[in-house]
Amino acid sequence: MIRAAAVLILCFLVLGAADVARLQLVPPSSQPANEQSETSAQQTSAQSQPYEPFWQRVTHDPVAFFTFWVALFTFVLAVSTTGLWVMGIVTARRQLRAYITIKCTNVEFVRDRIHVTMTGRNNGQTPAKNVRSWYVIALEPPPFDEDWLNDPATPDSASDVGGGDTFEATHTAPDKPSPGLADVIRSGKLGCWMYGTIWYDDVFNRRHTTKFRLVMKKRRDGQLWLVPDDKGNELK
Repeated sequence: MIRAAAVLILCFLVLGAADVARLQLVPPSSQPANEQSETSAQQTSAQSQPYEPFWQRVTHDPVAFFTFWVALFTFVLAVSTTGLWVMGIVTARRQLRAYITIKCTNVEFVRDRIHVTMTGRNNGQTPAKNVRSWYVIALEPPPFDEDWLNDPATPDSASDVGGGDTFEATHTAPDKPSPGLADVIRSGKLGCWMYGTIWYDDVFNRRHTTKFRLVMKKRRDGQLWLVPDDKGNELK
């Protein structure tokens, strides 16, 4: 911005100097008698010539031509420098801002209920402020119903998570024991999803969200585990 302002000032000075030089006159009283006639003739000749704007002089005046291209080059350089400066700020913020991700770290079936432990991590280099989360475990016949996402969210209390730090959350479902719950899920008659949203602010006071959806599937060892679903996972 400073270079752009300097270019504009330079252009005004060049135009003003050209006009002042054309109109400036030496007082007749300070000139000798033999020079007054020559000065008068020069003034008459100058006044008789039509006024030529700066943009027309550029085409045939070497000084004006050179000044124009120097000003244009300086202006383009100032714009490019400003663009690089802005891109540098944006890139630095992206590299330094907080990024919260979440994954399942433990699944247990205890007395016909599911106990899930989720671990969130701030993968950024700076703290995440006002971190709030909302989780739901859905036990319904497949497929996943997108209308479930319209249920009102009740976030937990806010907290801060430092860069590289982790936090845990444990959830249990259903509210009442369901006999043979694990076998019903393994058979595919009942689906199990865990989904939710995490809200947080970065150190630049920008609000971000992490939306996740995990689906329960059987691993090779036969254990049921929550893995990322094909949809519903989004990091902003």
